[in-house]
Order: sequence, then C-alpha cells, then structure tokens
Amino acid sequence: MTLEALSEKEDDRLFTQNFVIDEAASDLAKGNVVIKRSGEYLRYTSKKKAALTGYLVIYYEGYEDTATKRVKVTMPTFTKAPEWALKTVQGEYREGVTSEQEVKLVVYDKASKKKEQVVLGEG
Repeated sequence: MTLEALSEKEDDRLFTQNFVIDEAASDLAKGNVVIKRSGEYLRYTSKKKAALTGYLVIYYEGYEDTATKRVKVTMPTFTKAPEWALKTVQGEYREGVTSEQEVKLVVYDKASKKKEQVVLGEG
C-alpha cells in the first residue's frame, strides 16, 4: 500500500508530503491501515488550504502492479488549538485549617461545551 496524489499538479502532490502510512501501527492481516501526519506542520496549497485529499493505493499480492485499487481519502485534521475554560463548581474553606480546603473544578471545551475529566495533582 502507498499514498498517492490525486494528480501530477504541485498542489495535489503536497498530500504525499503531509501524510505517510505508519507501517508499525498498521495490521494488514486485520485490514487496518494507519495513516499519520509526516511532520508537525501541514503543507498548504496555492489556495491556502491544507492538502488533505489523495489516494490510498492497494496492491494485490500475486498480481501485476496494474491490478490496483485506488481509494480516495480525505484526512481529518485539527489546525486550531483547543480552547478550554475552567469553572469553580464548589469550594469549601475552613478557617484556620489549611489542610482541609477543598475546591472542585470543571474543565470544559469552549467550542463544544463538553466537560472533560481532569485529574489535578502535585508537580
């Protein structure tokens, strides 16, 4: 299996620079192929869009290279950093006893308003 550009155009070829097949994480016997980013930053087309679409090319063992299957894939990506907010849900303070102070907090994603499980520890 390989990744291939949609065409020979420079903008389309950026897909193969943005993504690679992770051979170690893929399990071909189970039909699982893992595609990951090739680096930290995505390459963008001349229209200022990330190059996310290309072909996953499947070769069949024992057949000529012309007997291939090209599957068009568009990779999901998150280019915006998550935004989090912190809310105090409950606070309990006992005067003069510092070891018994307890504050409960909820962290949530600002965009989806989804609450996240957070464990706060020392360090």
